[in-house]
Formats: sequence, C-alpha cells, structure tokens
Amino acid sequence: MSFRTKLFLVFLITVLASVSLVAYGVTHYTQAAFEEMDAQRTDALVAQFQKEFAQRGDEVVHQVENIANAEITLRMALDLARPNADPSLYVHDATGAAQDHGLDFVEFVNADGTLISSAQYPARVGYKSEWVTAEKDWKDSKAFLKKEELPDGVALSLTVVRTLPVGDKNFYIIGGRRLDQNFLASLVLPAGMRTLLYRNVEPGFVPSALTDAGGEVAQADRFAPIIERIQRSSEPVVQTVNWTTNPADAETFHANGLTGRSKELLGVLLVGSSRRELVTLTTHIFEIAGAVVAAALLVGLLISLWVAARITKPVEELADGAREVAAGRWDTHIRVRGSDEIGQLAGAFNEMTLTLAEQKERLVQTERVAAWRELARRLAHELRNPLFPMQITVENLQRARQLEISSSWKFLTSPPPHCARSWRI
Repeated sequence: MSFRTKLFLVFLITVLASVSLVAYGVTHYTQAAFEEMDAQRTDALVAQFQKEFAQRGDEVVHQVENIANAEITLRMALDLARPNADPSLYVHDATGAAQDHGLDFVEFVNADGTLISSAQYPARVGYKSEWVTAEKDWKDSKAFLKKEELPDGVALSLTVVRTLPVGDKNFYIIGGRRLDQNFLASLVLPAGMRTLLYRNVEPGFVPSALTDAGGEVAQADRFAPIIERIQRSSEPVVQTVNWTTNPADAETFHANGLTGRSKELLGVLLVGSSRRELVTLTTHIFEIAGAVVAAALLVGLLISLWVAARITKPVEELADGAREVAAGRWDTHIRVRGSDEIGQLAGAFNEMTLTLAEQKERLVQTERVAAWRELARRLAHELRNPLFPMQITVENLQRARQLEISSSWKFLTSPPPHCARSWRI
C-alpha cells in the first residue's frame, strides 16, 4: 500500500470518526432536549387538565349549591320529611333542576338513601344510594370523579354532593357534569399534541371506552398495553406507539390514572406527542453529516494529492536516488524542493553522494599509488635477482685480486730462507 493511499485512509477514518461522533452527540443531545421539552409540554398539559378539572368542579359546586339553596328544593325537602309523604310528586324535579342549572346529572336522595328523582336515570327512582348517606355532612367537599350509570351505558361524572338539613335529617342533592370528549375539546393543545380519555368502568381493556376530542379513536386496540399497565399499577406510564413503519408517524403517550373519591381507578388521561419534529430534525442532522462527510472526502482526496506532491514525490526521488547510489552511481544528485524537512533530507542526500564521490576518487588514487608501488617492488625484485650473482662474482674477483696483491707483497718483503739461516749462525 502506497503512502498516498495510507494518508488518504487515515484522513478518511479521522473525518468519519469525527463526523460520526459529532452527529451522535448532536443527535443524542437533541433527542434529550426534545424529550425534556416534551415532558415539560406534557406536564403543562396535565396541569391545564387539572386546572380545568378544578375549575369545572368549582362550577359544579356552585350550581349544586344553587339548587340546594333554591326555595323549591327546600319545600321538597320539608314535604318529604313529613310522615306519609308522597315521593312520586317529585320524580321529574331533578330533570328540571338539571336543565335550569346546566348540569348533566342531578339526583335528589332522601335521608334514608332512597332515590327520589334522577335526571339521568329515572328508572332507578326508589333504589337506595347508600354511598351518599355514608357521609353525614358534604358541606365542604369538593368535586370528585364518579362512575355514573346510565340507561345506555356508563359515563364519568365530575360530581358534587350537598346536604340540606331538615330537622334532624338530611336531604341530599347530587349534581355533576360529564367528563368526555367535550371536556377534552376545551383544552388548549400545542401543535403536535392530543389528549385521550379512557373510561375505566369495566375489567380489562374496552376499545369503545377510549375517546378523544373528536370522538372515537382509530386503532384503539394499540392502546391496550398502556391501559393494562395503568390498571395493574396505577403508576404513570410513558410509551411510544409506532403507527406505521415511518418513524415520523410515531407518538409518545404519557398516561396518568384518574381516581375517584375512594382512590379507585375510574379513568386514564393520555397525552400524546408526535415525534415527527424529532425525526425530521434527526434526519436533517444526518443529512448534514452525510454532506459534511462527502465534502470531507473530496477535501481529503485533494489534500492527499497535494501532500503526495509535497511529500510523496520527493520521497520517491530520494528512493530512486538511493537505488542509483546502490547501483554504483555515487555522483547521483536530486533536486532540493524547499527548506522543510524533506528539502533538508534531499540536501543531506546530495552532501552524502558528494562525499561518497570524493571518497571514491581518493580511494581510486590510493589504489593507483599502491599499484605503482607494487609494480616498482616487483620490478626491483626482478632486477635484483640477475644482478645478485654478478655482484657476488665481482666481489669474489675483488677479493681474489686483493689476495693476489697481498701474496705478492709478502714475497717481496720476506728474506730468502738461506739468508735467514746465515744470519742465525
């Protein structure tokens, strides 16, 4: 693998890692911020629901107290307190009171718990309502959620009870308003959010008990897991529902249980928030990241080409020069490109080859001198070999000549033998 390819791969990996890290971080923090904002909007909507619930409860309290304080109600209570009173005379009074005070539900209950009149369920007149007589004084009680039985089903009611004392007995006035789609329609919702109400009046999950501001809810069965979790634990639940394969169509629902006066679960408020904004924003972030990666690849390619021209080519020239030096061309010279490290390396290479060339020349001269010395030594040896015998001969002749001269001199200077004898005589 060439240096240029390695450099491009390193740059590519670095850019991909950096962009991926940034994209992940931005997406993570964006999602966290969206979830936090969604939680805040949900809390605000739940607070609005509770505020509207309390406000409507106050309105129901006011209307029920008006019924209790009405003269017609007082006369009815006094009449029913008499022995042998005829309750049938007041069977329809609850209906008139409901119409006059704008209530959906109105009932009058005698001191013994007998239902005297009912606006919503006239057929129940005469039945006992023992739950209302269990509380002796409802004077300061607030509105509460109640399951209201109707001829055609069951509804949720925001109910208020007030007592009208008659002697030592109490006469009970019960009034309420529906908690249904009209109540949900009165809520002001931010864009991308909606509210649903589930009437928990039967065991298990009943799709028809789920409603929103428009009435029936499409694909109500998809909410069964959320409702069942609330029914089991009564704790708030947060769950995302994917309506289609497109993540932008998903919704996150915050479910909160609605309890009655005895803390029984009577309803579930679901606040849904669309995830389209988050998915769109996340997609946009990834598109930007992809564009950055594409641009980075182009820039990386250009940079790798530029770096190759600035670094790789001089390095290749150095490699070629080293191969030429290895082949014996010690006077190789390469062009110096700039004063950076590569240029300094090229200058050092040129200095090295110049030094090598000079050393080669000195070595050649030294070899020549050594060769001439060896030639002279051999020539001297060859010349000395025939001259040595001649030298010895000449020396011998000289020695012989000297010996002859010495013998002659001795003869001339020595007396004859007979003379010597004479002298001795």
